[in-house]
Amino acid sequence: MKTVRKDCLDFTVPVLYYGSVEEGDKDAGIVGAMLNEANSQLYLRGGTAQECRELVASFVEEKTGIVKKTKPVMVDEKGADGKPTGRKVEKKDANGGVQMASAETEEDYVTRALAEKNLTQAGLQAELDKWIEALGDDPIAVSIKPSLRKTAGPKKLAEEYLTNAKLALADTTGKKLAGFAKLFKTSLGRDLNPEASKDPVALGWEIKAYFDEERKKKSAMFA
Repeated sequence: MKTVRKDCLDFTVPVLYYGSVEEGDKDAGIVGAMLNEANSQLYLRGGTAQECRELVASFVEEKTGIVKKTKPVMVDEKGADGKPTGRKVEKKDANGGVQMASAETEEDYVTRALAEKNLTQAGLQAELDKWIEALGDDPIAVSIKPSLRKTAGPKKLAEEYLTNAKLALADTTGKKLAGFAKLFKTSLGRDLNPEASKDPVALGWEIKAYFDEERKKKSAMFA
């Protein structure tokens, strides 16, 4: 083994590290033990586990129609002089709407959504596998390269929203987009993202936001 110094409470202390993969495997009595442990730590600490949680949450949302609980992002209010007033106010997004953040973890959300629909993880595993395969992407990978580690991967837009967006933008009369824009503003109280008039992905996310809001309103009726 080899001695290295590790940071601890603003001090450094000597710690014995394994000097090689073979040394670690020998100590564990299992061939591949060091590599397995390294992959497990990269999965847990390198952002891969969070990407997987978000992937499963997206599947559950599509399956159940239940959305994650959200809450307004609160920031310090500033007065006319630019100084903090001591109060918190809701943060606004680029379109003037209230910026929202998740109010529950992916684990809590998945547990709640499946319970509300009387579903189980075991009963949906095969369906999840098919759903992931249909996305057409390579499996989420661990990486030891710091530049490739992610704390949170971008969510993938469901195909149904993207398809509807493309259909709306393909309408040369503009009536489909205009009609949706009216429904959208009535429901969410803001205009569509300007990019949504030309970018199917941007419009797809706005379509998803609309249906998420409508589902929350319907759920609130029985709360």
